Amino acid sequence: MTEESTGGPATVDDPRRRVAAPLTLAIQPMINDYHLKHGLRHNDYFRYRGYCTRRIKHIRKVLHFTQTSHKPGSGGGFHPKPVKPDLITDPRMLELVVLTCERAWAHAMQLKDESELQPRRRFHVKRKLGVAVQNAHHLLALCSGGGGGEGDQEQPGCTVDARTVLEAKAYKSLMEATFWHETRDFTSAMAAFNSATAIYRKICAFLEDTHHHAPYLAQIAHIEPLVNFCAYSLGEQPSQGGSPAASEISSLEIELEEKLKLSAAASDSTPATEVTWLNSRVSVRLPWVAQFLTTLATVGAEMRKAVADDAKMSLLDGLLDQTRQVQAKLKEELKCATARSGKEDSQEASTLLLLLSYVSFVKLSNQIQKNLLFVMNLVGGGAEMLFSERKAATSAKPQTVLKFFESCIELLDEILALDGVQEAIGGVINCRKLALSVCRDFHLARCFQQQQEWKSALALLVHCKKRAPTIDQKSLELPKGTTGDEYIEENIVLSLVQQLSNHIEQEITLAYTSAVAAQYSSAVAQPADTEAVGAEVPSVPLDCNLDTWINFGSGPLNKMRLTEFPPAMKPIPAKPLFFDIAGSNHIALPEGAVKRGSPQQKGAAAGGGGVLGGYFSGWWGGGAKK
Repeated sequence: MTEESTGGPATVDDPRRRVAAPLTLAIQPMINDYHLKHGLRHNDYFRYRGYCTRRIKHIRKVLHFTQTSHKPGSGGGFHPKPVKPDLITDPRMLELVVLTCERAWAHAMQLKDESELQPRRRFHVKRKLGVAVQNAHHLLALCSGGGGGEGDQEQPGCTVDARTVLEAKAYKSLMEATFWHETRDFTSAMAAFNSATAIYRKICAFLEDTHHHAPYLAQIAHIEPLVNFCAYSLGEQPSQGGSPAASEISSLEIELEEKLKLSAAASDSTPATEVTWLNSRVSVRLPWVAQFLTTLATVGAEMRKAVADDAKMSLLDGLLDQTRQVQAKLKEELKCATARSGKEDSQEASTLLLLLSYVSFVKLSNQIQKNLLFVMNLVGGGAEMLFSERKAATSAKPQTVLKFFESCIELLDEILALDGVQEAIGGVINCRKLALSVCRDFHLARCFQQQQEWKSALALLVHCKKRAPTIDQKSLELPKGTTGDEYIEENIVLSLVQQLSNHIEQEITLAYTSAVAAQYSSAVAQPADTEAVGAEVPSVPLDCNLDTWINFGSGPLNKMRLTEFPPAMKPIPAKPLFFDIAGSNHIALPEGAVKRGSPQQKGAAAGGGGVLGGYFSGWWGGGAKK
């Protein structure tokens, strides 16, 4: 796979190379989590292989360790960048090797499923499993401090702890067992499976928290049927083939005991890291959180030394990626602590919740800082160029700058939603939100200026002028004892407000002048359609001024108003209504029978001739209806 190069490997002065404690990578829990979340719950190896590819590309890009196929002066071709021991300063470097191995293994399993219809795919299965075994050997060599060979002895240059070395050894044994099982070498496969099982059982015995045993026990349960199949293929009983030789067990247990004791002693001797957050001091004993705090302090020091915005954003990219990982792990630890204690307000859960709040604050603050740096880098010239009068050809659109400020305000709202932030530092966060709102309104006014809506722009600029003096450095600084993070974005926000205050008068004058000029231009540009003699009657219809001569000049005829339409409402007299009130009381009406007529009279009238008339009328359709 070809990846575009975005930067070279880490240099000696790179802060990513400065690590105070050995690295830790829980290989089996990480792999188990990836399997369950990315397709292997349904045996979708193609989806899992695609995830491994994307994850590898992301890690290489974040660590500035991308590979290239266009190396200058080399005549083309692919030029890989293998992971070497002197570059192992971040756990993601080891994760890169693990994911490379997992990608080859997933490809092999996918080809194995397809080999039922295409038998020749089995040759490719063996080839891909061989690649996976080779990467597993490379992983163990890196964890053991070697230079990439197959030696398993730990060397003085080791940068990972003993548990990671053991997990790498178990993972290497598991990949070798899978390869030998596929090549029908059941003796070697069974020995490798037993070695991996023994290591996993010993790691479970070393871990005090039973919740962390699940990934290892699940892998052991997956290995046991394969061991029984190997024993059956060799003609042995499963009970006989289920364990290695006694000498191998003793040597392996001695090695495990020594390494785990060394790891425990190292963790006990390491002093607990403390972090200050919301006027509380929290003791941190989780190694990956302590390593994150060390990295945070190192990156903060490098940010203060860096001058270019590109260098600062590069440092923030790596820090943000690591912050997201630590945040996800803390959420999982919080769930486990709550499940163990059965209470959400236990001591362990409260500590983890406070740490999670601090890590979330760091992530959101760094995202705000990155957005502001990106905006200043976009306009080219820093905060001063962001508010000064710029040429349209060399500057970013105000709409683009406006989006970044709105994003920063949303992130500040998320900070206010964190536990305990509103009560402790809500005033400072609201002041920063006010400062960024002023900057947003300034660029919104520029958007109105582009649309020549000068009155709206002038109103926004006057509003910004009133609110800007209320923001000072003291109101933007967090109180002492709130957080141990020294490098936060108040310096950038303060510089933005200062530059806005320096240029706001000029913008108000420009908007006011443009508004007056636009109003005058519209009045002059409007043609004189009507010229009245003696009195101005442009709004009076002609039928109301028949006694006045009006000279319209050369104006358009459609501007003339002949009459008012629709006409105005006027009262109209109604027609009189007459009622005959004399007939009902003074005139005698005839009887009802005479008026309506009796049945005999009706029959005589209908017959028209007595009996004969009634007789012959029935022939022609006449007669009464019955």
